[in-house]
Amino acid sequence: MKKRLKSFFSDPIFKQGGVIFTSSIVVNVLNLVFWLYMVRHLAPQDYGVLNTFVSVLMFFCVPVGILQTVVTRYTSKYMAHKQVDRVQSLLSYFIRIIGIFLAVVLFVLVIGSHYISAFLQIDEKRLLYAVAAGIIFNSFATVTLGALAGLQRFNDVAINGIISVISKLFFGFVLVALGLKAFGGLLGFVFSVIVGFCLSLFQLPKGMIKLKAMPNPVILDKKDIYSYFLPVGLSMLCFFALTNMDIILVKHFFPPLEAGFYSVAQMVGKIVLFVPGAVGVVMFPKIVDHHSKNENTKVILRKCLWVVGTLCGIATFFSLIFPAFILKVLTGHDQPQAIALVKFFAVSMSFFALINIFMIYHLSLRRMRFIYLMSVMTIFQFLGIWLFHSTLTGVLLTLNLCSAVLFYFGICFSRGRVYERS
Repeated sequence: MKKRLKSFFSDPIFKQGGVIFTSSIVVNVLNLVFWLYMVRHLAPQDYGVLNTFVSVLMFFCVPVGILQTVVTRYTSKYMAHKQVDRVQSLLSYFIRIIGIFLAVVLFVLVIGSHYISAFLQIDEKRLLYAVAAGIIFNSFATVTLGALAGLQRFNDVAINGIISVISKLFFGFVLVALGLKAFGGLLGFVFSVIVGFCLSLFQLPKGMIKLKAMPNPVILDKKDIYSYFLPVGLSMLCFFALTNMDIILVKHFFPPLEAGFYSVAQMVGKIVLFVPGAVGVVMFPKIVDHHSKNENTKVILRKCLWVVGTLCGIATFFSLIFPAFILKVLTGHDQPQAIALVKFFAVSMSFFALINIFMIYHLSLRRMRFIYLMSVMTIFQFLGIWLFHSTLTGVLLTLNLCSAVLFYFGICFSRGRVYERS
């Protein structure tokens, strides 16, 4: 038993996943501190302006996350074959493409700044320029951070995240204290992105990004690369819908008070879903690496399922045994109407956490069957909640059923050994 535990804790999946998980906790806590400071030191109207422009910034940044996944996969794939020149070409190519795209975005923002300011009812155009700067540096950072993950430099990824959020606190607090109000808080966000990007350039191996034309350029299979955007985007969209559509539909079908109880109970489920998330971050490039070398990927899949299953099992156990205590700790209030819902959320989100592992596994192998099934189940879950929403329990039973079915097919579709396409 002692030998098994020692082997488990020394396994790269657990060690590197632990690093990412710890950094995620630190980042989330510091982000909470940032917003608590802002809500207490800004007037309501200034806080509303800050929240609006941060949302605008995040709106533009979310689609770029798809590019980060693509960069991670192909960096890992090329490095598995020691093709450093291909990684250099990949990163340089996307840096140039992003530069052209962002030039267009910046032009539109500058030309349309008057109309955008009027729509958002603000007088300070400098807020728009700050958002533009944030979009630019965040877009470039997705390439460099995706490359770090593909190179499996997880310690660098964790350090980058922590230093970035610390810079957000420093610049945001100082600038707001100097009287820059919402603009100061927004600059805190922008400077954190700039710091993260600049740091990632130093963290990457020297010469990994070459902006000048190389003497003997490597020709990338761009059709293959761009075709990968579809499964990545589709899988992210489906997983987001599967784990969030119920909140929107409950808000539509139920009175505000019942919808509020449902949202409170969902907090526990989201914790169960979040806890093992770091495992997937570590798993993705490792699966791509093994797959590219025609090595059996099932060993990594089984380890990840075992780790995630154990973490979710522990979280679910405590949620079932101490639901009232957990809600009290999270909300600071007694929520007896939400207690009965906690167990359903804990179970369904445990299944979804395991489904996320299957999704990442099939995504790394470019297997589309499971992704297509997720699309179908997304529709079925929507229809199920729409038709059987007489009670909140009915909504959650639909959620549990769909997650259990997807988990079953995840097991079925993961059988058999897969080899790298030539």
